[in-house]
Amino acid sequence: MFRANKCVSPLCVGLAIVFTGVAQATPITGDQEKVKPAATQLPAGPAKQPEGPARSVSVRRAELLKNACGEIATAAKNFGLPEKFLVRLLWQESRFNPRAVSSAGAMGIAQFMPGTAQWRGLDDPFDLSLSIQHSGRWLGELRQKFGNLGLAAAAYNAGPARVQDWLAGARALPQETRDYVRNITGREANDWIGMRDAEGGPETRKADCPPGGGLVALNAAPGAKAAAMPEKPDDVASPKRPAGSWALQLIGDRSKSTALLQFAEMRRQFPKILGSHAPEVVTRRLGGRAPAYWYQVRVSEVSRQSATMLCGRLKSAGGQCLIIRN
Repeated sequence: MFRANKCVSPLCVGLAIVFTGVAQATPITGDQEKVKPAATQLPAGPAKQPEGPARSVSVRRAELLKNACGEIATAAKNFGLPEKFLVRLLWQESRFNPRAVSSAGAMGIAQFMPGTAQWRGLDDPFDLSLSIQHSGRWLGELRQKFGNLGLAAAAYNAGPARVQDWLAGARALPQETRDYVRNITGREANDWIGMRDAEGGPETRKADCPPGGGLVALNAAPGAKAAAMPEKPDDVASPKRPAGSWALQLIGDRSKSTALLQFAEMRRQFPKILGSHAPEVVTRRLGGRAPAYWYQVRVSEVSRQSATMLCGRLKSAGGQCLIIRN
């Protein structure tokens, strides 16, 4: 994996102070790569329309799903994929949460790892449209490489090299990947070995987009767990709302993807300290005839005291940070 140098010098950290007060923060929430909310029962009759903030969240959720489904349809057409296949795969990845961040550092609706995103030319994994299009392109390439949708899904989850080794009998396929393939295609991973691309496609299993009851049924394949839409308002809340009043400034770079890559590496280096914290990206315009931008990555805390304690732990472990007001 590509490793970028961390920009935690006094100059980089100092930029957080110079530009304080003109930032536009974009907090990123979500801390699991495979979001598995508990199954819920559908109401027996018409549900009462929510009021106030709850209604606002429902509207945002509906808009998010509509946008995601439109982008999925476009990507499926552009890269020759069954639309239902792409719906299932992205739902399995993130439950359509464009701000999801896994414990391993995978980001966005398509759960690209920072190194993979940089390699694929995806500058912002949290951009819903770009992530879906890049996901479709990558799956199209994997389908061509391995010959069918099932093995393409396996390679998307475990990596092409792992799937190649598995097919060659050199390594086992992780159980997580086996479950992943079954949940998306309705078939076991072994069933896809040697299968022609036109055989056994997932089109025989219904999947609606936007997701709802159709995707509860979708995940009800043999051995799969039923899933429902996430109900937490924060799953679809406005990305402009700060997650906390205080924050730790950690990374700064001219490239957003590089800054996120550096944060992912820092979180792997200090998992007990930063493992449960999602990144917020702050964009600052540097100006000039050809305006440049500086991307800062920070993590929020609810109070100055908690931010000070977290920063102290990080410094004691060998890291660097700067406490700032969000």
